[in-house]
Amino acid sequence: MFITADMFFDQRSPTLTVLAELKRAGYDVEACYLEVQGMRHHLEVSRDFIRTLHQRSGEALNQGVRIKRW
Repeated sequence: MFITADMFFDQRSPTLTVLAELKRAGYDVEACYLEVQGMRHHLEVSRDFIRTLHQRSGEALNQGVRIKRW
């Protein structure tokens, strides 16, 4: 199975599905849930950073490049 970053934000993610089954079976999976939440946060911050870079690089390309002469 190929797991994408978007799956971490979907409540039907494979990871959360397995964790829910284990929890129903009586296992303590709280630490695993916290790890998934941490990964979600990391992916969200990374995604926002990449979007900002993409947006600003497009703006820079449209505005041209300024070169200072010495």
